[in-house]
This record gives sequence, structure tokens and C-alpha cells, in this order.
Amino acid sequence: HVINLTNFHTLTWDQRIGKHGVGALGGFSVESFNDGNFSAYNQGYLGNNLSELNAGSTSPKVGGTSGQSRLLSYFGRVNYDFDEKYLFEVNFRYDGSSRFAAGKRWGFFPSFSAGWRLSEEDFLKDFKNLSNLKLRASYGKLGNQSIDLFSYVDAITLGQNYNFNGNIVSGAAITQLSDPEITWETTSMTDIGLEGGFFKNRLTFELDYFNKKTTNILRQVSVPGQVGNLGGPFRNIGAVSNKGVEITLDYRGSISQF
Repeated sequence: HVINLTNFHTLTWDQRIGKHGVGALGGFSVESFNDGNFSAYNQGYLGNNLSELNAGSTSPKVGGTSGQSRLLSYFGRVNYDFDEKYLFEVNFRYDGSSRFAAGKRWGFFPSFSAGWRLSEEDFLKDFKNLSNLKLRASYGKLGNQSIDLFSYVDAITLGQNYNFNGNIVSGAAITQLSDPEITWETTSMTDIGLEGGFFKNRLTFELDYFNKKTTNILRQVSVPGQVGNLGGPFRNIGAVSNKGVEITLDYRGSISQF
């Protein structure tokens, strides 16, 4: 069976006072994921009309697993504009995940953006073929929790048989190590862009410089075989940087029916 429950609640407010426009949004969400399975079988039935498990007499076996995870999030946004020329926005998320140990579960992820619509300024009003010109900048963070459940505790595996008094007996052992200090992997991105449009936006362009960096990457590390041939733990290690320039040109028009 699989039961997933999501509660998502938001409250918004928008107001325009003269040349000032203000908007706000706040909310929270609760996400719950539950799954489980159960199986059982037996052999040695005396007839095909018998269906109860107890009617079998040989090789009985049962099995079952279950899993559970939770994600609680608080989020909000405030945006402001003056005369629809100067645009500002602030966002935040505060997320708590059960995939991490107590004390490591919460992460705060803000973002900021600003824009300046130069095409609305008086000193550009005489450029009749200019439809849009906007300068913008943004910075933001996001979190990643994509690891297996309970990766912060040592895993114990059944069926690890061993010798006791000359007899093979069943047992359990730790086969997967863990790091209880793991927490959110974080990606931050900075973007500075210029976008414009000409001839009623038939010809448009976008020019962006971006810098994206991921830190505290969640990655499984290797453990030497001579210490027990155990699976290595997930840890917050490594960083990746990706930056560059992106240019987009677009033309939309018509010649007769083409």
C-alpha cells in the first residue's frame, strides 16, 4: 500500500497605492509519504479448493517492509514595484526533512531579485521602435534532500549467520555505515541579465551571465574492504561550480501567409 498526504495552504495580499504596488504571500505545506508491503505463502496443500495459509504444511514464509518520510515547509514572498519601472522581490523557504537527523533537518533558502524597466523611462520614450528594455539581477538558494531514508543511522541487516559452539546460527550485523551529521545539499545561483524587444517585440533578445554553485553535495563515500566490507556512508562532500554567458535572439514575423 502507498498513502501520500499533502496539505498546502497559502494566504495572499495585493495592494496598489498610487505609483506603489505591494504584494505578499505566506504559507506552509506538510507532505507525508507512507508505503508498505506484506507477503506470505505456504506449500503442501491437499487440494486446490483450500486457500487459507494454515492449510499448507511445508515451506511457510512471510515478509514485509514499510517506509515513512515527512517534509514540512514554511514559505513566503514579498514583491514591490514603483510606477512599474523598478521591481523588487524577496522569497524564502524554511524546510524540515525527516531524511536527516534531529538537529540537522532544517534548512533556510532565500532568494532576491530586482528589475529596472528602462523602456519606461522618459529618456528612452523617443525610441519608437523600442518595445521593451529591462535590466534584472537575482540571487537565490535551493536545497536538495534526495537520499535514501534513514541514511543518518547505521543499517542493520538480518540473515548474517555466524558460528556459535560449532553451529551455524542466525544473526544480524551492521552492513551500511552512516554519518549522523548529514544535512541539506545547497545550490546557489546568481544571474544578471538584460532583455529587450524591438518593432512591437517581433525582434527580442536576452543576455545573461550566470554563476551556479552547489555545495555540501550528498554523495556516498567508499570504505576500505579490510575494515569489514561495509557500505560507505552518505556525506556532505564536494562542490560543483557552473558559470557562463547565455545569449538568446528571437524573431517572429510574417510575410504574406508565411
